[in-house]
Amino acid sequence: MRNTLFLIVFFFSYPLWASKALLNNGEILLPPPKKSLRYSSPYPTAKRVSDTAATSTISLYLSTLKDEPDNPWALSQLAATFSQKGLLDLAEKYLQLSSQQGFWYYYNLLENKSFNNIRETETFRKVLIETKQRYHVKAEGLEGKSSFYIPSSIMPSGGWPVVFFLHDAGKSANITHAEKHYYNSRGIVYVELNGTQMLSENTFRWSPHRVDDTHRAIQRALDNIRTRTSVNNEHIYLLGRTQGAMHAANVLARYPESYAGGVLISPAGVMKPETTTHAKGLRIFISYFDKYEVYGKKNAHLFYHLFKEKNNVKIQNYSDRANTLVDWLARYSQPIMWVNNRTNSAKPEPRITSPRSHADEIEGEQSER
Repeated sequence: MRNTLFLIVFFFSYPLWASKALLNNGEILLPPPKKSLRYSSPYPTAKRVSDTAATSTISLYLSTLKDEPDNPWALSQLAATFSQKGLLDLAEKYLQLSSQQGFWYYYNLLENKSFNNIRETETFRKVLIETKQRYHVKAEGLEGKSSFYIPSSIMPSGGWPVVFFLHDAGKSANITHAEKHYYNSRGIVYVELNGTQMLSENTFRWSPHRVDDTHRAIQRALDNIRTRTSVNNEHIYLLGRTQGAMHAANVLARYPESYAGGVLISPAGVMKPETTTHAKGLRIFISYFDKYEVYGKKNAHLFYHLFKEKNNVKIQNYSDRANTLVDWLARYSQPIMWVNNRTNSAKPEPRITSPRSHADEIEGEQSER
């Protein structure tokens, strides 16, 4: 029941109330995804809703606490709802109880606007500090953690080319059989990283304020890979989608000497795109979707104009997203090979079909990238 209850919903807003002492390097933080990828049941998170909805939320979590009196998530959401309704004594009481039961979801507590009515109280400040301390213990070794796959084929004379994938907000590093098959057949070391901020169990995001953290996480992963095999430092590439693409683009703009190019898929997020770069000679493929993600389209064009003068840049729009992992790999196979300088054309196949020969490897891997 506890796992089923876990649902993270935040507002896309800048928390001006956040204490600078509780933020890392003055960060203003992005909201996590609308729901945990691990727990999908539609339990509400306390937020600014009608009195009727707030009453229903209170009833739901009070009922939950009858079965699980030590559930820290239910306790915290009761506190948030009581705060929203102006029942401040009850809000502080349940917030203290959630902390006593080990509540560690720091970014939820920091960013949930329902707590605004008690945010300046000593109770809230104390619980926020306690939550951050637990967060650091829980997230230790997981933020920016890398997973990688080294091909089983013969290593090229100059070392392996490397592709880093930076995931969407709310996901985590998870290399699939289909991805291993794809990169093994092309002789590329493939790396996925957890985002640099942990939202919940197995759920991460990239800092919306500091691209430096992402660059450092990539370089740490490279150092780790170098202890296992040789890599070609002239062929390090970034591949990212939405928030991951925003970070990949900004990393390329700020640290072009460390990378050879990248594939940027609908870059989006609160982080602002870089406006200047000394990047030169990179191969960059940028795509966006006509049907979704207006900001992805806008940012795609901003990055196109940022990089196009001194780099080899292609931009491509699609009517819709790829629906499966295999379709996703098929769509971006040609661009990935193009940025790796292995083909003269970055133009993807106009129609996406799932290869029958891979069916046994991709079973259960049908979620969108």
